Amino acid sequence: MAAQIRRAVIEDLDRGALEPGMAIDEQTLCERFSTSRTPVREAMLQLASEGFLAAGQRSGVVVPKLSVSRLREILETLAEMEAAAAKFATRRMTSALGKELRSSFERCESAAKSADALAYRDANDAFHEVIYRAAHNELLIGQIRMLRTRCAAYTRDRFDSPGRIQLSLQEHRKLLLEIESGDPARGHAAMLEHISIGGRDFAEFVSRLPTQYIGE
Repeated sequence: MAAQIRRAVIEDLDRGALEPGMAIDEQTLCERFSTSRTPVREAMLQLASEGFLAAGQRSGVVVPKLSVSRLREILETLAEMEAAAAKFATRRMTSALGKELRSSFERCESAAKSADALAYRDANDAFHEVIYRAAHNELLIGQIRMLRTRCAAYTRDRFDSPGRIQLSLQEHRKLLLEIESGDPARGHAAMLEHISIGGRDFAEFVSRLPTQYIGE
């Protein structure tokens, strides 16, 4: 039961149902899963030890607020890991997954044409998921998923800014072609360019975040 609760909270974090600074209500979780407080507290302790949650000022646990420096560190590390995944995927891509990757790119194209940010976000996630599967490195992908979850609340509206969907689509097209080229170095470079947020782009990204999300 504790493992089930842990997975559910991570899913809530991934989809943005839990925002930075929000306290986790143990009683609500008890009612949601028809269980006692013991497995709920076990799940909370594990999530806190993994960095998904943090101890509150008074009691219980909260969704941690990331400082600007920690957010930058997470995004820098994520970019390097995603690039490594693309390198492995380029080297290990199968014919079936190659077709699936191109199909997921076409789904991105369709969402971009309709300028639907939510649909594009889902299509983008599917595109990256194919690359993760093609990388055949569960340890690496597990770390990528953890970092993505930790910053999900900060990145979930990234496609709402003007021109961001079209820019992402262009980067996906280049990434697709480089992976299809079969050259791992080119796949690595294309993903690094796609994921990296640095300098002025990072400052602009931070400026759009709700001020209550930023920790010390």
